[in-house]
Amino acid sequence: MPGWSPYSYTFNNPLNYTDPTGAIPYPITFRSYHPGKTFGGGFGGDNRGFSNRSSATARISHTVTADAGAGTLSYNPDNTSSARSHHPIFGSDVADPKGYARTTSAEGNTLSFETGYAGANPLIPSPDIDVAAGLSITEDLDAGFLTISGSVNGDDFPNTEAFITDPSGQSVFIGGDVRGGNNPGALVGGPDQRIMDVGFQIKIDGKGNFQNVQYKGQEYNVVDYNNLFIDKNPNPNNDGL
Repeated sequence: MPGWSPYSYTFNNPLNYTDPTGAIPYPITFRSYHPGKTFGGGFGGDNRGFSNRSSATARISHTVTADAGAGTLSYNPDNTSSARSHHPIFGSDVADPKGYARTTSAEGNTLSFETGYAGANPLIPSPDIDVAAGLSITEDLDAGFLTISGSVNGDDFPNTEAFITDPSGQSVFIGGDVRGGNNPGALVGGPDQRIMDVGFQIKIDGKGNFQNVQYKGQEYNVVDYNNLFIDKNPNPNNDGL
């Protein structure tokens, strides 16, 4: 893609992303966010629904880059971060969440890995928001498919979303989990809830760009597929929000 930028092969970030084999890297982002304006006695939420926009705020955002063709998984600790937290009494601060990523197997054009994060409210002592994912990605450029499977575990608070991005910057959802609660006490106990079961295929062109999505026996264009998640009520139980 030299017409865009000489660094577009690393998403304009050659320090964090490398592609020594010329294969196709796919950033994968997980985010924990609260849909309300406030929660837990006045703490500021993200005041939004599900989103695959990179600019959307989140209590924790975490990105790894999977290159199934090269069998590599890249992760920079700076890619686990948090939007600023606010409270009318306790003030404002930015959390310092910690992430991890490790390859569990790389065979042929299939990469399997584990990744996740943990981070707490920076304004008061509190348990961590935890997310732990185990995913496999198979890239078949000859057949024109990217196959993604696995699962994501987390707490019973707050909501979680995940999406994968192609070389053109287009993203599709891996999943979106609605917790709908208003009680940070649900964070006690670690990532002990299954919040996503992942299994779908993305039709790709020869450059790895997304064409359409095959999900639960149906085929969708990218916009219609993403709308399955964007249109979800992020807080079906209301819970005072």
